[in-house]
Amino acid sequence: MSVTDDGATATLFSVPQTPLTEKIVRHRRIFWIILAVFYFLAFNGQWRVGRDSALYRGLGHSLATGQGYTFSAFSSRQILPGYPVLLAALEKLFGRSDLPPMLLMQLTALGTLFFTYKLIRLRFPEWVAIIVTFAVG
Repeated sequence: MSVTDDGATATLFSVPQTPLTEKIVRHRRIFWIILAVFYFLAFNGQWRVGRDSALYRGLGHSLATGQGYTFSAFSSRQILPGYPVLLAALEKLFGRSDLPPMLLMQLTALGTLFFTYKLIRLRFPEWVAIIVTFAVG
């Protein structure tokens, strides 16, 4: 790692630009559009009920209705309270709808991609950050 004249740290790996990496950086908007289209097409507005999601939703519902942090025999020992409390708050605000928690999960996923890009961009060339973020998405 090197320090530049203005005191900022440079990337760990200074790899010379190739035609492929230049095209990746130049057409990065296409990567983001493709990723956004996949996210949009994957959203169907229905909550897919699984074992874990049922526990989270059940705990959130019991918190929202004032029954405490109870849902089943092992859920209060196995599930951490952060997400059920958030689901309870959403249920209090918007009612027992599936749409607000699902939109929150989508926004969280997009935020995760944004921060993945920004963190990788701190230490690696931009083309690496674009490809890794696209692959994570």
